[in-house]
Amino acid sequence: MSGVSITGGEPTLQRDLPELCKEIQKLGKYLSIDTNGSNPEVIKTITPYINRVALDLKGPQNPEKLEKITGVKVDLDKISETIEFLNIQKEIDFEVRTTYVGALLDSDDINDIINFLRSLGFSGNFVLQQYQYFEGVGEEFRKIFSKPEHDVLLKLFKPYKELELPFKLLLRDDVVGYCSIDEL
Repeated sequence: MSGVSITGGEPTLQRDLPELCKEIQKLGKYLSIDTNGSNPEVIKTITPYINRVALDLKGPQNPEKLEKITGVKVDLDKISETIEFLNIQKEIDFEVRTTYVGALLDSDDINDIINFLRSLGFSGNFVLQQYQYFEGVGEEFRKIFSKPEHDVLLKLFKPYKELELPFKLLLRDDVVGYCSIDEL
């Protein structure tokens, strides 16, 4: 095993996360954390021990929209703080990703997310990923949400393909896997 990925729920809610990260680093393993960005202080604490962060940005920086998507109140300032902090940690691979669910997001939301990242000077990778239902998530979600087609995701990114952005755009779906928009 060459690497470890710590995912969730939200791993930064676990009190022993810093100790776990230290132990994994001692083993010389590449360490990746998936987070929603809601706990910048924990991220700052574990930064010396991690190699990669994938931050799930659930939607645009609109409190009502994010509450509808997540089911909880979201502190937008904490998410911004986490992104700004990680953006200057050049030794950490950093990506922000949004899972596209057509019943929850639209092209205006993707535009708002891209403009938000641009306003922060984000310089990592922004990944638009395809929602896919997995067993164990809850049967009610299979009925409410559907997997967006590849062409829908391409259409969402098309307006940004020719733009000069400080970050790279990537698409992740069951057709291309994980691919730069420049290659499509």
